[in-house]
Amino acid sequence: MHKKFTHFRVTHSITRISILYLTFTLLFNIDTLANSEADEKTLQELQENIVVSGVVKDDTGESLPGVSILVKGTTKGTITHFDGSYKLSVNSNDVLVYSFIGYKSKEVVVGTQSVIDIVLSLDEELLEEVVVVGYGVQKKQSIVGAIETTPTEQLLESGGATNMTSALTGRVAGMTVMESTSEPGQNEAQILIRGRSSWNDNSPLILVDGVERSFNDIDPNEVESISVLKDASATAVFGVKGANGVILVTSKQGSEEKTRINISQEVGIKTPMNTSSRLDMPSTFRLSNQALANDGLWDQMIPESYIRNWEDPNRDLERYPEVDWWDEVVGTGYQSKTNFNISGGTKKIKYFTSVGYLKETDVLNSQPHQDYDPSFTNDRLNFRTNLKFKVTNTTSVDFGISGNQKRYSSPEEVKSSDYQKGEFFKKIYRTPSYLYPARFENGTYGGIDPNGADNPLSILNESGSGQTRRSELFTNLQLDQKLDFITKGLTFRAKIAFDTYTEFNKSIIKDRVLFHYPTPDAENQVRYPDANFIEQTVTIDNWEYGWFRKTMLYEFSSRYNRTFGDHSVTGLLLFSRRINSPDVSFPFYEENWAGRVTYDYRMKYMAEVNVGVNGSDNFAPGQRFGVFPSFALGWVISEENLFKKMDWLNSAKVRYSYGTVGRSHINNNTRHLYFGEYYQDGNINWRLGQDPRNWAPHYYEGRIPNENATWEKAVKQNLGFEATVLKNWKLTVDLFNEYRYDILMERRNIPAWSGFPENPYANIGEVRSRGFEVALSYDFTVGDHLKIGIAPNFSMNESKIINRDDPALLPDSQKDAGKPIGWKKGYVTDGLYQDWDDIYNSPNSNLGGNPIPGDIKYIDFNGDGSVDINDQTVLKGLDVPTQTYGVNLSLNYKGFSISALFYGVSGNYANISDDMMWGFSKGFYVLDQFHANTWNAENPNANPTLHFQNTQHNNNSTEYKWQDASYWRLKNLEMGYNLRGKSNDFYRNIYIYASGNNLFTITDFDDRLDPANSNAAYPLVRRFNLGLRIGL
Repeated sequence: MHKKFTHFRVTHSITRISILYLTFTLLFNIDTLANSEADEKTLQELQENIVVSGVVKDDTGESLPGVSILVKGTTKGTITHFDGSYKLSVNSNDVLVYSFIGYKSKEVVVGTQSVIDIVLSLDEELLEEVVVVGYGVQKKQSIVGAIETTPTEQLLESGGATNMTSALTGRVAGMTVMESTSEPGQNEAQILIRGRSSWNDNSPLILVDGVERSFNDIDPNEVESISVLKDASATAVFGVKGANGVILVTSKQGSEEKTRINISQEVGIKTPMNTSSRLDMPSTFRLSNQALANDGLWDQMIPESYIRNWEDPNRDLERYPEVDWWDEVVGTGYQSKTNFNISGGTKKIKYFTSVGYLKETDVLNSQPHQDYDPSFTNDRLNFRTNLKFKVTNTTSVDFGISGNQKRYSSPEEVKSSDYQKGEFFKKIYRTPSYLYPARFENGTYGGIDPNGADNPLSILNESGSGQTRRSELFTNLQLDQKLDFITKGLTFRAKIAFDTYTEFNKSIIKDRVLFHYPTPDAENQVRYPDANFIEQTVTIDNWEYGWFRKTMLYEFSSRYNRTFGDHSVTGLLLFSRRINSPDVSFPFYEENWAGRVTYDYRMKYMAEVNVGVNGSDNFAPGQRFGVFPSFALGWVISEENLFKKMDWLNSAKVRYSYGTVGRSHINNNTRHLYFGEYYQDGNINWRLGQDPRNWAPHYYEGRIPNENATWEKAVKQNLGFEATVLKNWKLTVDLFNEYRYDILMERRNIPAWSGFPENPYANIGEVRSRGFEVALSYDFTVGDHLKIGIAPNFSMNESKIINRDDPALLPDSQKDAGKPIGWKKGYVTDGLYQDWDDIYNSPNSNLGGNPIPGDIKYIDFNGDGSVDINDQTVLKGLDVPTQTYGVNLSLNYKGFSISALFYGVSGNYANISDDMMWGFSKGFYVLDQFHANTWNAENPNANPTLHFQNTQHNNNSTEYKWQDASYWRLKNLEMGYNLRGKSNDFYRNIYIYASGNNLFTITDFDDRLDPANSNAAYPLVRRFNLGLRIGL
C-alpha cells in the first residue's frame, strides 16, 4: 500500500556523528589511500587530471555525511565527511554518481568543474511507502519480516474472478491457492501459506481492517492492498492464530482532495473447463462384450443384431437413443459486475463509499419454471463506507460500515450437501446413453429410477430449487489520540467492532416423473414412480432461519514512533478481547496481549522484538494462556562502504527472524476438552441375582477428559535477502524452517478393548517443514513510451511427520512417521500381466477377484509371497502442491496495456473416480474414449483390461487411479486502452478492456477433468469478459 505521511526531514549535525561512523570513515580513507597509491602512475598518464571538491547537502541546507560518490562504471570513489565535504581526483570525462539511502541519486559530468556542490532530495516514494503489518504500519525499507504486498491494481486484473481468494492466485510467492469449484456463491478457494505444517486446519488468519473477518465476498474495488505475513516476526503478535500465516486486507480510505467518482462495469461469458468424451454406442457395446467375456458372462453378451440398430442413421431415436449427457446438461453461463465508488475529503473529514453488484448465472442448461428458477445462481450486493473525522489537531475518529447480501440457489435435490452435488455431476458422466432420451418429443423426461438410471437434466430442471439468503454486516469505530504532551510520538488508540452473520433458507419442491421403454420394441412406456402416481403442485416453503453468528471485538493500544537523530524507535502495547457467539452455542472468548519494539539506525541496522500473549476459555484453568515471542534483525549491507563502490548495486538487505507462534484448532470436537462426557442410551436389562428383569437406565462414559490440553505451537525461522541491481532488477529470496509440536490430535494408539467409545485428545503431534521462495521482477523502458515488466516467482515446501501416534504393530511403510503430510497409501505395481505364465509366476494376489492377462500386476512389497493389505506403502505425490509457480507479465505503450498471469503447481496428485476409471457405472454400458485404449496382446502398454463385474482385483489404490495433477495455466490475460482526460474534460480517465480467466491449461492429468476439479463436482470455468472503468 502507498500512503503519504507528513513530510519529514532527515537532519544531520556534528553532535549526531557516532563512533561507528568515524570508524567506517577511517577505514574507507585508508582503503582509498591505498588505491590512490596503486593508481598513481595511471593517473599521471591521463591527459587531464582534475581534483574535484565540494559539499553535499539536503534540500533544507543540512550537510550530509556518508554520501557515496563513485566514478560511474568503476569502483573508484569516496564518501563525504561529517560536514558533507569531499575531495576526489577524477578525469574530466568522468561521471560522478552521488547516492545516499533515502535520497534520490544524482549524476554529474565533471567537465571543467573543480568545485561541485550537490543538493540531494528525499526519495519520498521510498521513505514514505509503508506496509501494513500486524496492528499497524511500517516503512517498507525498515521491514525485517517476511511480508509481501499485493496492490488493488493486480486484484482488478483477475480476469473476471468473482471472489477474493481466486483473485490472489499466483500473486504471492509461497501462497498456494487451490480452486476446486466455480459454483456460483460457493466458490471459495482454499489458501495455504508455505504449505502444510499440521494435519489439522492450515487456513491462515484473515483480518480486514484489523478485525478477524471473512474476505472471500469482498469486492476488489473496495480494497487498497493485501499484505501476506509469513514468518514468526510478522505473525507473533497474533499468537495462537499466527501459525499458518496472516492475510491483512486494508480497505480504501478517503484522502484530502476533490471528490473522485469511479464507475466500473464488466460483463462476460463462462464455459466449463471439464469435458466429456463419451464413446459411441456401437463401440461401447462391442467393448462391453469383451468385458463380459473376460468375466465369463457369456449369457449376457450383446447380440450384434442389437448393436447394429445404433448404426442405422434412420432409427427411432426415442427407442434407440444415443444421448451425450454433457451436451444436454452443460452449456454457457454469463456474469456481470458493477461498482460505483466515491472518495475525497477535506482537512476535517475524509470519505470513501462503494456499492457493487455481482450476478452469476449457471453453465448448465437449466430452464426456468413458472414457479422457480432451478439453476445454480448467485446475486451479491456489496457496500462499504469509511469515514475519518479530524476532531481536533490531536484527535481523530474513524468509522466504517460494510458488508454484503447475497442470494444463491441450486436444484433442490442437490442443495443439502457437497456429496449430493458431487453425485449430481458424476451422473453427467455415468448416466447410460442408450436407455432413454433426455426428453421425449412430448416434453416428458426419460429415466428409470433415481437410484439407478436417472436423468441429470430432470434433476436440474424438475426437482425444484433450494435457495439461500445470507447477509454479513461489519461495523467498526476507532479513536486515535496523540499524546505528545506526555512525550512526542506517543498515541493512544481505542477500537470496537461488531459483526453479524445471518442465513435463511428456502425450499421449492417439485415431484419428478420419468418415462422409458422397457425394451426398444415395447408398445408402451413405463412411468416412474408408478402408473398411478399423482404429481402434486409445486410446494413453496417460507424462508426459514438457518443460523446466526455475532462477534464483538474491543481493543486498546498505545503506540510510539520517534526519531532521535539517526536512531528511530517504535513501540506497541495492545490489549484486545473477542467474543464469538455462534447461534445458540456457548460463546467463544479470546483475549490477546501484544507488544512490539522496533529500532533502526539510519535505516541501515534494524531490530524488532514481538510478543503475543493469548488466552482462551477452551482449555482448563492454568492452560488457557500462551506466550509467543519472536525477534528479527535486518542489515542494509548496500550502505556499507565496501558495497557503496558497486554502482550496479542499488540496495541490498539481509534479514533473519526467529520466534514461536501458536494455533488453537478449536472446533466442535475439541472444545472444552477438560470436561468429561457421559451418555445415556435408554434402559437395558440388568441381571441381578436370579432376576433378569431389573430394567434401569444405561449410562456410560464418553471421551476421556484432558486437563493438560493446550496450544499447538510452531517454532519458525526465516532468512531473507532483498536486492535491487541495475535499478530495474529486484530480487527477494526467503529460506524458512518450522518445527510444529504439541499438535492437538485424537489418539490413534489406544486399543479397542479399552472400552472407550471415543479416543481422547492430546498434544502429541510433531511435524518439521521447510522450504524456500524466490521472487524476481524486472521493469524496463524501450524508447520513450514502451514499458515492459516481468515478475516470476517460485516456491517449494516439504514436510515430515515426526509423531502422529502410529499404532506400534503397523508396518513401517504404512506409518505416518517419516512421511510428508498428505501422503497416499497404496499398492506399487509392475505394469500389467501379459499372459497366464506371468500370472502363475507372480506372487499370489489376495486383493479379490481372479486376475487375467491385462490386469494389474502388484508388487509383493513385504516379500512374504502374497499380495495383501500389508503390502501397501507410499505412492508418489501428495494431495496438495509442494511447488508453485507464477509469472506476471505487463506491457504498456502510451495508452495501450497488456497484462498476463501464468500460474502452475506441481507435486500434487489426485484420484480418478471408480466410474470414470473402470466404466460400467451401476452395471450399465457406459464407456468413454479413455476405455477404448484397453490392453490386448498387440497393445501391451495400454490401460488395464475391462471387466463388467470382476473389478475387485484392479480397483485398488494404485498409480493408475492416483494421477499426477500438476499443471501450468494461463490464469489471467487482460488487454486494454486507457484514455486520460485533459484539464477541461469531464473525466479523469476511461479504461476499456477485454480479459480472460483460465484460458488454457497444460497437464498430464485425465483429459476429461481439470486437475483442480478431479472430484467431478461443479466444474471450474473459463471466462471471457469486456469491461469499462471511468474515473470522474
